[in-house]
Amino acid sequence: MTIRITAAAAAVSLLSVPAFAGGLAEPVSPPAVTPAVPAPVPVAPVAPSADWTGAYVGGQLSYGKVGVTEDASGFDETYSGTLYGLHAGYNQDFGRIVAGVEAAYDWADLDLGDGTTPVTGTLDSVARIGARVGYDGGRVLPYVTAGWARADVSGTGTSAGIEESYDGWYAGAGFDYAVTDRFTVGGQLLRHEFDVDQFGGSAVSGVDAGLTTAGIRASFRF
Repeated sequence: MTIRITAAAAAVSLLSVPAFAGGLAEPVSPPAVTPAVPAPVPVAPVAPSADWTGAYVGGQLSYGKVGVTEDASGFDETYSGTLYGLHAGYNQDFGRIVAGVEAAYDWADLDLGDGTTPVTGTLDSVARIGARVGYDGGRVLPYVTAGWARADVSGTGTSAGIEESYDGWYAGAGFDYAVTDRFTVGGQLLRHEFDVDQFGGSAVSGVDAGLTTAGIRASFRF
């Protein structure tokens, strides 16, 4: 009886080993790994592009100060007033650099003396022709400018009837803003210097006349 029970137990043990071993042989799946997604790289905003190439015409309104000095007498006086005029020019856009030329004419009524200087009269007008170089900032165009200038002067008081023109130069800076593709507004600050060498047919020396203007402008582009 004992032998039979032992044999039966051994048989049961042998039958259970394959099942247990089979359970150990089953592969275990590794946990799923989610790939890392790189964070988006921030992109710097790009200024809206604008093409400044082309011709333009417009008008300007400025406030000006005329300074008159005379070396011999030590006279040094400043007079102020309003100027208004027209301008026309052409720009060529080379990418970031914009270069061009411009001609402008201002009407004025500014004193140049009060009777105690060799030049007693008024500044009637100012003409300018010069170059401009600017930076294409999209719809904003800051620039510097310089060139030739001429002032027309008429005598007053005891100098009535005298008409003179004085050549000189100007330099300054400004900006234009493109409201639309055809219409721009802007501002400009200019310094003018004129060579006053005669008045009423008589030579003068040591007299300096300078004009500083600050103004606004508007232009139509073609």
